[in-house]
Formats: sequence, structure tokens, C-alpha cells
Amino acid sequence: MALIQIPLNDVFRSFNDGGLVLFGAGSEGKFDFMPCGWCTPWGLDRVLFTAGPNHYTRGLAEASDRFLLATPTAGMAETVFKLGTTTMHEDPEKLSHAGLEFLSGERELPFPAGCSAWVIFRRVKEGLPQFPNALLFGVAEEAWVDGDLWHEGRPLPEEELPLEKRRLRYEAGGAWYASKGRERVLQGAQGGRTG
Repeated sequence: MALIQIPLNDVFRSFNDGGLVLFGAGSEGKFDFMPCGWCTPWGLDRVLFTAGPNHYTRGLAEASDRFLLATPTAGMAETVFKLGTTTMHEDPEKLSHAGLEFLSGERELPFPAGCSAWVIFRRVKEGLPQFPNALLFGVAEEAWVDGDLWHEGRPLPEEELPLEKRRLRYEAGGAWYASKGRERVLQGAQGGRTG
């Protein structure tokens, strides 16, 4: 995999086709990741997504005012499922128990291995719609992608990618599938609380 940095005005390309995101944050030497099922671009370099106030990860993001969003691939389905059904409030070893691995390199927040994009955001609190219990809004500060999955500044069409490299999606009722073709990648595993 070739990790490449992309211009901030291309950040929307990593999120505009839907799919899950891994939301990560850290503060005072602690960090956590959880899947979020609703995330949307809010301009070229901004995103709006949901993570309730009771989630451990959200507390870290509010403490540091920075967070990471990464786009998991279908090959990560089992790990993402485990991240979404365990909370660090109850299991401090949640990340290792879920099998989450990280790319090598020194970073403020580690990059989960197996994703197709990683974007570090600064949390914005002003000018938001008044839904403080659910929404988080961020402006991109750094953006990286798996260069093997991008061509000429755009993500490769998903139908050209191997199944395990396509964006991961979750549908209520336990349907985990790869984007575009809706091929099932994890049967009957229903998500629970996250954070």
C-alpha cells in the first residue's frame, strides 16, 4: 500500500458515497475508535456526522477538539463489528480485543490498518444546527489515502476493486456488505451500542 497525502479540497471524495466511517479520537494518552453509520460531506473539506454524547470516543474528541475519520473496507467487517458492539467504558482493551491494527509511523492519532482513507479534523462548535446531542462537525487539517485505491485524484470505481477493498456498509438487521454491488461480507451480525 502506498500512503499518499491529498489536497484538503478533495476530502469530500472520501466520504460522498456513503458507507461506514471509523471515528477516532484521543486525549491524555488514551484513544478509541468506533464505527459511525451516518457521515456526510459539508463542503469540500468539512464533514458532519453523528456520535451520541454517551460514547467514549466522543468524550475524547470533545476534550481534544480533534478527531480522525477513516473509511473501513469490506475486509475489515468483523473487526468493525466488534468495535461497534463493545465500549471502552466496560473494556479498556477494546481495540486489541477487536483485532484493530494500525499503520506504522508516529502520528497524533494512529491510522487503523485496512482503511482506504484517513482524515484528521478540527472539531468546530460554532454555526452548527442545534442538535448538540448527536452531531459533530469538523474541518479537515490533513488527509491521506491508500494510493493503490486512487487514480488521478479520485477513488477508483468500486466495481474495479477486489471485494475486500470496497467500502464497508451496514444495514439494519445484520446486513454487512461491500458498496456498489451489495455483496454480503458478514452475515447476521447485528450492531449494538458503540463507543
